[in-house]
Amino acid sequence: MTLLESGGRADDAATQSLYRGASMAQKYFQLDAARSRYFGGSTNCWMGFCRPLDEDDFEPFSRIVEVLSSPYDEQRGNERYAEPPRPDQIVHETFCGT
Repeated sequence: MTLLESGGRADDAATQSLYRGASMAQKYFQLDAARSRYFGGSTNCWMGFCRPLDEDDFEPFSRIVEVLSSPYDEQRGNERYAEPPRPDQIVHETFCGT
C-alpha cells in the first residue's frame, strides 16, 4: 500500500491554495477550508476524530440496493426514488469536468 500526501509536516498557504475552487454539483464548504494539505490530511480539520462505522451508516446504501433490485415494481414507502430530481439536484458537470 502506498499513501501519498500533498504538503509537508506543517500547514503551508501556497500548498493549501491548491484546493481553491468551487463545488458545482452541490452546496459544500469552501474546498480550501474543508480540506488540509499537510501531514495528516483532512483529519487535521476534524482534530483527528474518527469513529468506527455502525449499521446506521450503511442504511441509505442498503435501502437503494433494495430499491434497485426490483426497479420496475411499485414499492410502497420508496416512492421518492421514482421521482425525477428537483432542479437544484441536477448535475450539469461532474467533479472531473465531464
